[in-house]
Amino acid sequence: MMNILRRFMLSVVVVVFALVPFGSVYGQQGSQYFPETGHTVSGRFLQYWQQNGGLPVFGYPLTDERQENGRAAQYFERQRFELHPENQRPYDVLLGRLGDELLRQRGINWQTDVPPANPAPGCTYFSQTKHNLCDQASGVGFRTYWMTHGLEFDGRAGKSYNE
Repeated sequence: MMNILRRFMLSVVVVVFALVPFGSVYGQQGSQYFPETGHTVSGRFLQYWQQNGGLPVFGYPLTDERQENGRAAQYFERQRFELHPENQRPYDVLLGRLGDELLRQRGINWQTDVPPANPAPGCTYFSQTKHNLCDQASGVGFRTYWMTHGLEFDGRAGKSYNE
């Protein structure tokens, strides 16, 4: 009778371990495989990807998680995620500055080589970069998309300027 009970308990443990997903190195559970690219997103990167727009915003993963400059990183069609565990959420996942990096690879310094603009009517002007973000038509374009697709930080419906 004792052997039957032990076998039963062992079977239960095996089934439970087979059904429960293991967390990644960073303690997050779950992963998602994308047959379209053959790559997987998991842990904190998957959670961030899901909470901040997923496929429409970031696209498919182009790599699996990898180490770059001493940090976990993962490339997507429209962004690179970098894990900064020293930061509190949501700032523990930072997005790569791909535009800046691409311009620098081409020998262009956007801070000095691109002439600054003055604020334009109907646009959002950024004093930090001295450039405008505008729509291509009324309510349609880059500015409208930026204003309506920010990251969700405050838990309230809609997007604030800071988000």
